[in-house]
Amino acid sequence: MWERVVVVVVVIMIAVIVVAVGQMAFVVVVITDSAMVKSALYGLQLALATLPLQPAGGLTTLSDIPIMPTMRTTEPPSDPQVRLLTPNDQDSVWDFLKYAAHEDEDVRNVPLLQPYGKEFGMHPGDFGVAAVVGHNKDDDNGNSVQKNSGDGIIILGAAWIRQIHDKGGFCKTRDNLPELAMAVHPTHQGKGIGTLLLKNLLRQLEQQHHQVMDGQETLRGVCLSCRTDNTAALRLYNKLGFMEIEGSEISNRAGGTSATMERLFVPSRLRSDATLIRLAIRDDVSTLLELIRKKADFDHSVGGSGENSSTLQVTEQRLLETLFPDDNRLPYAQVVLAEQQQQQDKVVTGFASYHFRYSTFAGRPSLWLDDLFVDREFRNRGIGSALMERLVNEIARDHDCTHVAWTAAKRNDKGLRFYRRLGGRIVDPDENNLHLKVELAAKFQAS
Repeated sequence: MWERVVVVVVVIMIAVIVVAVGQMAFVVVVITDSAMVKSALYGLQLALATLPLQPAGGLTTLSDIPIMPTMRTTEPPSDPQVRLLTPNDQDSVWDFLKYAAHEDEDVRNVPLLQPYGKEFGMHPGDFGVAAVVGHNKDDDNGNSVQKNSGDGIIILGAAWIRQIHDKGGFCKTRDNLPELAMAVHPTHQGKGIGTLLLKNLLRQLEQQHHQVMDGQETLRGVCLSCRTDNTAALRLYNKLGFMEIEGSEISNRAGGTSATMERLFVPSRLRSDATLIRLAIRDDVSTLLELIRKKADFDHSVGGSGENSSTLQVTEQRLLETLFPDDNRLPYAQVVLAEQQQQQDKVVTGFASYHFRYSTFAGRPSLWLDDLFVDREFRNRGIGSALMERLVNEIARDHDCTHVAWTAAKRNDKGLRFYRRLGGRIVDPDENNLHLKVELAAKFQAS
């Protein structure tokens, strides 16, 4: 009977500004069942959470975003879903700010913390995500252990950014980056929810960063303040690319020390998405020798070495014998190459050579970076960052290294700026070179 059929037409016009194309997107959904209405709204709400952010001139506050109710599905998801934070989540923002600040009481009236939570979503640059599940979970006494957003969806954690450098804040940066706050409900910590939140937040912020308007990047990076004794948080932030700013330590409210960490986004014009970082093999020996010669000439030009390509003693045969032995001997060092696809050919654009050292006192290895080099015509494309990321965030961490160390010529100003941006700290200068180090958080604590 037609009078018993529920016909709902949901028309959502999502205006997506595409800088390069300038198109408008329209979505029309026709639904004939009330259960389908809930499922469709739930799906559309999640879709909204994955839309790229708009640069200046587009959506400027979260209050401009169409608010979709968070609907429960017929079978609530067993794993957390990530959605946008909205102004309707103000109470949850205050709750998770309390957890982030390690406070026991409500923080709405704490002057130092108010800039992080007050009127969230109503100011330019406010943006955040929440990890949610679609059902309540009670503790042994029958009490709810998650924050209920008021619509049947439970918020397990939240991460958000605000531009508050002019209102106080704890971060000490040169670039007035927006500050990041994040917390997971205490009953759900250690379950990967913090990683889920940060990865989603950073991915969407990088999407915003790579939208260019009037030739200016919309977002250079983010910063946060972390307690220096919070090893679990430091390990997570380091893993996701945050670097501690030297000399940024301040006394915190708990009587300890906090430091500023920042994560800068690679400018879109320098992105190197097509770069492949791989281990060098025997067939690469000729290419590797050519790059070594170029590096010798570069080091000689900045006063880092007395050698140049004409005085090097290395040969292809020596490289084969020492780096790629064909018997059961171990190589003396390892080499990773940066490779890019250019039309029909793959071109090696840079390399890094390294070996491991061992400390009997620490009972752990460290990684010594011997050479890092990018061919001149391929510089300023993020290739050096990609090589260092592989060394620090994958190889060194996979081997539970205490740190990564290397030297750089004092006259190599551009290189030194690059290393400092990546978190390199000068530990031992000499007449011509500077010794740098990146400390790594331990994977475990000895019991």
